[in-house]
Amino acid sequence: MNGCAPSATPRRLIDTNIMLRYLVGDGGEQAIKARGLFQDASDGKVILVIPEVVLVECVHVLRSYYRVDRADIAKALRGVIRLPGVETMTPAPVLTRSLDFFASVNVPWPDALIAANALEQMAPEIYSFDGHFDKFDGVRKLTP
Repeated sequence: MNGCAPSATPRRLIDTNIMLRYLVGDGGEQAIKARGLFQDASDGKVILVIPEVVLVECVHVLRSYYRVDRADIAKALRGVIRLPGVETMTPAPVLTRSLDFFASVNVPWPDALIAANALEQMAPEIYSFDGHFDKFDGVRKLTP
């Protein structure tokens, strides 16, 4: 025994394909299984942990392949990260702020995520050659 009490509810990371099947609902049997997994999380049988990279990939695929509107993507992801039994590796305030930026400012989501992290960390100055950072209120872009 390692001295740590085992968690009553297992924590499991999920991959992008699970998120996409859940959000989009295509993929037949895979979509059904993905919905079942999120239902298990809601029922307290498992805690689903979403890595930041999964969210980044979801935004990319939803925009580029499925042609989903920015505001709809932000709404869908906000809904997922608020589900019972779902956790994210990135703090929820950072994700929420970045999704708000993504929906309202015409910038790539990774830049919105960087800006949200900068503001949450109270380090609102960002070194970049990218002009996108000038579009965020409260963020100051610095050029090295």
